[in-house]
Amino acid sequence: MKKLLFIAFIVAMPIFFFPLHTTAQVTVTGPIVDYFEVGDTIVVHLKQNNKVLIIGNTLNKLKDFGPTADRLKTAFLNDISKAFSERTISSSALEVHYFVQDENKRRIKAEAAEYSEKRVDVAFEILRLKLDLPKYNYTIYNLNTGMRILVFMNHPDSLISQLGEVSLNEAIVEATKSKKLIQNYYKVEVATDSNYVREIKRAGAKSYLFQFVPTVGVTLFGNTLSPVLGSQIDLRVNNKYGIGKYRVGFLFESFPIIERTNGEITSINGIANLECRFLVNTLPYKRNNSYWLGVQAGLLIPSNQQMFNAPEAFKFGFTTEVMGPFSWSFDLISIPKLEESIYSLTVRLPF
Repeated sequence: MKKLLFIAFIVAMPIFFFPLHTTAQVTVTGPIVDYFEVGDTIVVHLKQNNKVLIIGNTLNKLKDFGPTADRLKTAFLNDISKAFSERTISSSALEVHYFVQDENKRRIKAEAAEYSEKRVDVAFEILRLKLDLPKYNYTIYNLNTGMRILVFMNHPDSLISQLGEVSLNEAIVEATKSKKLIQNYYKVEVATDSNYVREIKRAGAKSYLFQFVPTVGVTLFGNTLSPVLGSQIDLRVNNKYGIGKYRVGFLFESFPIIERTNGEITSINGIANLECRFLVNTLPYKRNNSYWLGVQAGLLIPSNQQMFNAPEAFKFGFTTEVMGPFSWSFDLISIPKLEESIYSLTVRLPF
C-alpha cells in the first residue's frame, strides 16, 4: 500500500506542484488597477497638470531605461511634428500611438477626434477621472523591451514645448535612486521645476499579515483513511503589490485511527499532528492566482504509545495550495522504534 501511495503522489505531483497553463485573465494589484494592467510606473508631473507615465514590468528594469526613453521621446517629437506639418495627423487628435521596433522601424497612428469623441471607453474615462489625467493622450511603445511612455496633455500646443524640455532620464534616475524605492514601491511620482527634478510621492503595499485559519480535511495515513480537524496560524509577508510572497507558520490538527478485526472495531486511537511550515508564492505578481509551494516538518503524537512503540514520530514533507482553497500535503513519517516509515497524503479545506 505504501508503494501505491508513493506512486500516486509521483503521478499527481505535476498537477499539484506546477502551474496549470490556461487562457484565463488574471489581475495584478496596484499598478495594474491604476495603470492600464501593466507594471511599475514612474509619473512625471509637467506644467499645467500635464503628465508623463513611464511604465515597465518593475522599477528595477526601468532603472536603466532612461537614455532609451529620451531617444524615444526625441524621435517621437520629430515624427509627430512632421506629421502635424504635413497634416497626415490632425493636431486635434485625442489619441496618438507611436510604435518603435528600432531606429528604422517606426510607425505613428492616430484616431480622429470625431471618432474618439463618439466612442466612450468607460473604464478609461473612470481611470482618467481617478488619476486626473488630461484628455489628449500620446502613447509611445518600445516593442523591444515592452516599456511604454504615456503622455497626457491638456492641449496639443503643450506637447512639443513641455515634453521637449523635460529629461525623462533624470526623472527615472530620481525615481529609482535607492533600493528601498525599487523594492518597496510600485509607483513613484516626480515633479519637474525648470531643470530640477524631485520626488514628491510614492505608493506601495508591502506589509505583514497574521492569519488564523481553522481547517477540515481528510488524510490517507498509510492504508488508513481518516478525517482531519485542525487550525493553522501563519505570518504572511506581502510584496509591494500587497500580494503574498512568503509564509511561515504552525499547524495543529488531530485525526483518529480506527483499527478493525474481522470487520469489527477493536480500538480507536487519536494522533495529534504538530508541524511548522514555510511556503513561497511562485506567482507573486498575480493577485487572484496565488500558487504556494513549501516544506514542512513536525511531530506526530499518538494517544496510545503502543502505536509507534514511542511517544512520538517525526515527519517531513511538502505542501502546496492550488486549485482554489484546497491545500495538499505529502509527508514521510519516520518511526525510529519500529525502524520503518509511513507515507501520508492530506487534503485540507479552510472553513
